[in-house]
Amino acid sequence: MVQIKLAKFAIKQKADVVICYDANCLYCFEYLKLHAPHIKRVMDNAAPNRNYLNKIYTENKEKCGPFVDHLKTYKYLFDKDEAKRFADEISFVDYHIVASEFSKKALEYEGVPSVHIFVVAYGIDDNRFISEPRTYEKGKLNLIYVGEVNQRKGIYQICEAAKKLNNPNIGFNIIGGGYDAQKDLLAPYEKYVTFHGTQYFEKLQAHLKHNHVFLFPSMGDGFGLVLLEAMAAGLPVIASYNSAGPDLVTEGVNGFLINACDEDALIDKIQWCMDNQDKLSVMGAKAIETARQYTWKRYEKGIANTVCEILKQ
Repeated sequence: MVQIKLAKFAIKQKADVVICYDANCLYCFEYLKLHAPHIKRVMDNAAPNRNYLNKIYTENKEKCGPFVDHLKTYKYLFDKDEAKRFADEISFVDYHIVASEFSKKALEYEGVPSVHIFVVAYGIDDNRFISEPRTYEKGKLNLIYVGEVNQRKGIYQICEAAKKLNNPNIGFNIIGGGYDAQKDLLAPYEKYVTFHGTQYFEKLQAHLKHNHVFLFPSMGDGFGLVLLEAMAAGLPVIASYNSAGPDLVTEGVNGFLINACDEDALIDKIQWCMDNQDKLSVMGAKAIETARQYTWKRYEKGIANTVCEILKQ
């Protein structure tokens, strides 16, 4: 098994620290804890703790409408035993690296001490999402979502918001794969939402250029790199608290925060953007300022500092 080989290699090389991704370190860390407990075991958490996600999805399943059945294909979201399987490896971890305060909160729910969790936000190559001046036609608003097209990302709330607003002057654009797998659920919304499917990067850039606000009402994301990408492109964002939204968004300055699965709050913020189009360009400029603070160089420095701090402890 590769994980056991990695553990033995670390012991042979007299490593001080071993860092592995979540859901891929159980056997490696179990072996190290038994045979080389002096080697510090660090988990890099790409996703929030599954037991915490299980709690969120269980509490909000009634708000997912008919999309809840499709969510059940992700067993750990509703099956406690399946969620626990992912969380078991945490008992063999000394320290955690997460990308957002939301992921830190998820680990604290599992009982991990706060002092054992290090938050290091992801970065972005912002020059790939260079913002060009947007045109704002009075009384017109274009909204965009980019990512997996499923309810884990809050697609039902976006679709319902489009249906309830039913405003031909507000365009809803959804980019990403997954439509065919849920065609029966999504087809009824085609009169309110445009599903563009998966797009090449060049076309994605064009979409970002011709939209005004980015939507990300995720039910639970460890970060949501698309938030930074959209902000780097000059888009204010409407994001859920269950993501890196609280780390990146200053309310009313470069975007807005809403509770996951709260379509009324989503509608309220969209309507605000429609009524205050004159403020969106300034918010977009602030979004760019925010995104430029989050570089991969800063991320690399954060990881290096974290490892040094762990070694000191």
